Amino acid sequence: NSLLASMNKMVHTIKTMVQDVQKLGNSATEGKLDVRADATKFQGEYKKLVQGLNSTLDAIIGPLNVAAEYIDRISKGDVPPKIIDEYKGDFNEIKNNLNLLIDSTQKIADDILSLSQGDLNVSLTVRSENDVLIKSLKVIVDSLKSLANDSIMLAKAAKEGKITQRADVSKHQGEFKSIVQGVNETLDSLVGILDKLPIPIMAIDKEFNILYMNNAGASLDNKIGKDLIGNKCFNHFKTSHCQTNDCACHLAIQKKTQIAQETDAHPGNLDLEIKYIGFPILNDKGESIGAFEVVIDETNIKKFLKIAQKKAEYMNEQTKKMIVALEELAGGNFNAKADFDEPDEDTKENFELLVQIRSAIRDFTHTVFAIKDDVIRLAQEAANGNLSERADVVKYNGEFRNIVENLNLLLQTIVEPITKEIEIMQKLANGDLTERMTGEYKGEFKKLQEATNHSIEALNELLTQVAVTVDEVTRGAMQVSDASTALSQGATEQAASLEEITSSM
Repeated sequence: NSLLASMNKMVHTIKTMVQDVQKLGNSATEGKLDVRADATKFQGEYKKLVQGLNSTLDAIIGPLNVAAEYIDRISKGDVPPKIIDEYKGDFNEIKNNLNLLIDSTQKIADDILSLSQGDLNVSLTVRSENDVLIKSLKVIVDSLKSLANDSIMLAKAAKEGKITQRADVSKHQGEFKSIVQGVNETLDSLVGILDKLPIPIMAIDKEFNILYMNNAGASLDNKIGKDLIGNKCFNHFKTSHCQTNDCACHLAIQKKTQIAQETDAHPGNLDLEIKYIGFPILNDKGESIGAFEVVIDETNIKKFLKIAQKKAEYMNEQTKKMIVALEELAGGNFNAKADFDEPDEDTKENFELLVQIRSAIRDFTHTVFAIKDDVIRLAQEAANGNLSERADVVKYNGEFRNIVENLNLLLQTIVEPITKEIEIMQKLANGDLTERMTGEYKGEFKKLQEATNHSIEALNELLTQVAVTVDEVTRGAMQVSDASTALSQGATEQAASLEEITSSM
C-alpha cells in the first residue's frame, strides 16, 4: 500500500510537470514568452527540473527580448546604444549582428545629417549587393553634387559677367530638375529685365571681350546681343577713350572701384554724347577679371540743355523789356508797351508766351482805363450836381467788378443823406416842419443828420413862440377893432346930429 501510494504520488507529480511543460510549449508557440511554470508546486529534483526549465527559457528569451526591443527602436528611428552584455554561442552572434546594425544605422544617420548641412563629401560604402539603402543614398548624393556643381557654375558665371550661361537641365530629374530649371528661368528673367532697359549695359573681361550686351546697346548698330559675345567692345562702341587709360572700364578694372566718364560714342553711324560708368568684376580672390558698363545717352539731354540755356537768355532779355514797360505802367504811362525781339525756331514757344503775357497786360491796362474813365465821369457828374449817375458793373469781372461796385456804393452812401436833406428842405419850404432825417449814418453824415434835426426842432420852437405872439396881437387888434367900431358909430351919430343941426340952421 505504501508503495502504491508513493507510485500514485509520483504519477501525479509527473503528470503535473508534463502539463506545465506542455503549457510552456504552447505559450512559446503562441509567442507568449513571459509565461513560466510554478516551481513551488514541486519538490526535490522535480522542483530543480522545473526551475531549470524556467531558467532555460529565461536564457533563451532574454536575448530575444533585447533583440526585439532594439529592432523596434531602430524601426522607429531611435538608434540605441550598443549591447555590452555577455552572450554565448548563437546569442552572441545575434548581439554582434545587432551592434553592427546599430553602427551602420548611426553612420547612415550621421551621413544624412552631414548631407542636410551641405557636406556632400560623405563616404558611403555599399555593404552588400542587396544594400538598397546605401545605393539610394549614393544616388541622392550624386544628384545633390550635380545640383550643387551646376549652382556653383551658374553663380560663378554670373559673378564673372557671363550671365547668358545656363545649366543643362537634362542631367537632372524630378524636383532637382525643377530647381535647376527655376534657376535658369530666374537668370532668364534677370537678363530679360536687362534687355528691356532703355540704356545700354555691357559686361567685358580684362581683354575687353564682350561677355554680355543688352538689346539697347546692341541695337545701336542693328545687332543682337548674343552675336556680339566674344567681340571687342571698342569695335562696337567707338569712343575717344577706347583703348586708352581714360576708359572708364579700364580704370575700373585697374583701380577696383566705380569710375564714371563722359565722352563721345559712335556705334554704327551714330554720333552720341554719352556718360558711361564702369563697375569692376572681382573674383573670389578679390582680383579684377572684368567690368560692367552702363551707358547713359546724354545727346538729347545736352541738346535740350543748350536749347534751354538759349531760351533762358532770350527770356531774360525780353523780360527786361517787359519790366521796363511795367514800370512805365506803374508810373501812370498807360501807353507803354514792350517790343520783343523776333524769335528763332528754338525760342518761338517763349515768344508766343511773352505775347500772351503782353496781351494780358494790355487787357489789364484797358480795364484800368475803363475804371479811370468811369471815375472821372462820375466825379464830373457829381461836380455838376448830378449824383444819380453810376458806373456799369457788367463791363467788369473779378476784383475789378468789386472795385466798381464799391465805387457805386460810395456814391450811393454820399447821395442818400444829401437826397434826404433836400427832401426835408423842400418840405420846410412848404411849411411842413414834421419831417425828420432818420436812418443810420456815420461820421460827417451823422453830424449833418443831427444838425438838420436840431435846426427843425429850433425852428419849430421859434414858430411856436411867433404863433403865440400873433395870437396875442390878434386879440389886441380885435379889441381895437371893437373900439373903432364904437367910435365910428358915435361919429356917425354926431355927423347925423350935425347934419340935422345944419339943416335946422
